[in-house]
Amino acid sequence: IRSLLEGLCAKWATRNITERQIEELEEIIYLSEFHLHRDMEGSKKQVSELDGKFHQILYEASNSRALEHVLKDFHKYVKMARQLSIGTPDRAEQTVAEHKGILMAIKSKDEELAERLRDEGCAAVACGDIPQGIQAALAYGDGPVVAFGSLYMAGAIREAFPGIYRSWVRRRGIQARESLSPEER
Repeated sequence: IRSLLEGLCAKWATRNITERQIEELEEIIYLSEFHLHRDMEGSKKQVSELDGKFHQILYEASNSRALEHVLKDFHKYVKMARQLSIGTPDRAEQTVAEHKGILMAIKSKDEELAERLRDEGCAAVACGDIPQGIQAALAYGDGPVVAFGSLYMAGAIREAFPGIYRSWVRRRGIQARESLSPEER
């Protein structure tokens, strides 16, 4: 559902986008490339935040309050998965390349291309390295609810979650035991 709505949003944004919004998208892509080439901690986080801003502008440019509202809600649910996806090898670069393609399609008023590119971008996030994504979500510190909820909403939960969750629970138990003094054990 999300993929279809994101594609529709890109299609409608192609029809309705303003010059100011195009300039904002160009600036986001420029800043994303800048952060990609920095080898500093936090660069991937910056790219993730810029990714969210890129989509926010597309939502607004669609000129559909209902679509914007639904996609903002979806965006909240998949935020963790998006952040994790950006952190995986080559995904940040791929995201920026996808954004360039979407912007090119919008600027050339090619609604179908913009829609298809956005659909493909959703599929790339949803079909990423599922076990790695779940492990990263659990390690992130927000626990299994966020890991499960974010990846489920992104369409990425498969048979991997139960086994990885059991591992996480075991590691948490070991950490708790190790934090006890010998007398408390």
